[in-house]
Amino acid sequence: MISKPAFGWAHWELDNFKYNISYVQDFAHDFLNAAKNFFLDKDCQELQIDAEEDYYTIFLGYPVYARVNEEEDLILLDEDAEHFISEAIKDIEENMEAWANFDPMDQTKEEVEEEKKRLLKDIEEIKLLIFGTNF
Repeated sequence: MISKPAFGWAHWELDNFKYNISYVQDFAHDFLNAAKNFFLDKDCQELQIDAEEDYYTIFLGYPVYARVNEEEDLILLDEDAEHFISEAIKDIEENMEAWANFDPMDQTKEEVEEEKKRLLKDIEEIKLLIFGTNF
């Protein structure tokens, strides 16, 4: 669903949605924060994405939509927000090192380790909200 980050770029790899994700935004943290707020507030969350020349919005709700610009229709990404969020989390977990080191600028090993801890903490909180203690 989300490609492995490389050189400050990642990509949505959905059948009907293929857009960039750029290091100019802390995407993993922003996505996880929106997902956490979705489950806490039980309300649609708008995630604005700045991928340099690509600007779009992901609407985390039931269902999950994307909008590339105001003139175009909403793009259905998934009927089930829990499924969509769970799949994105799997992709982040599978490439944790790359997401923790997403910004191509020099990061120390300590900074990367701190970012991994922060991402893992966010993921654990979301899994508790989705699955309770049975994950």
